[in-house]
Amino acid sequence: MISVAALAVLAACSNGAAPNAANNATPANTAAAPAGPSTPGTGTVSGTFTVDGKPANLAFVGAYRQDPIDGKPVIAIVMSTLTQAGSTDAAAEAITTKFGTEVIVLDINPDGTFVEASVYNKDLKAHVITMEGGITIKNFTSAGGTLSGEVTNNGPADAFGQKVNIDETFKVTAPT
Repeated sequence: MISVAALAVLAACSNGAAPNAANNATPANTAAAPAGPSTPGTGTVSGTFTVDGKPANLAFVGAYRQDPIDGKPVIAIVMSTLTQAGSTDAAAEAITTKFGTEVIVLDINPDGTFVEASVYNKDLKAHVITMEGGITIKNFTSAGGTLSGEVTNNGPADAFGQKVNIDETFKVTAPT
């Protein structure tokens, strides 16, 4: 079973993770700039994303700078069923279903450390869940302006009585 928190009111969605002991430490010389305007990165995504066995075809991915959390920079990797073309902050716009009714917003630190994930799917009873644990990022690389890796919940895993399975591989240009 994974640690999952349902968002009771969509308006209560936030753009960052709640502080916790795992992400409170800040290295002495780390300075994180606010997100501000950025050029999102684009790339490819493939794999499996299901709710109760019903597949979602995530076909688009973008990377966006987010506001720092606990002094650490954050990048949102947004995987969606519809294009994010023209968006400068798909993570904030994901709740509007502008990018489809199945979207994963994966917040990571630039070194690939998992922060949190917001999972949007029309087949979820809550339509959106926030996962602050139970997600693993494997084979993460950041080289030559490209971020790549695999995000998995080693599922299917229980999410309020529903089975969620995430096993997606992404390769995306880092945001500037």
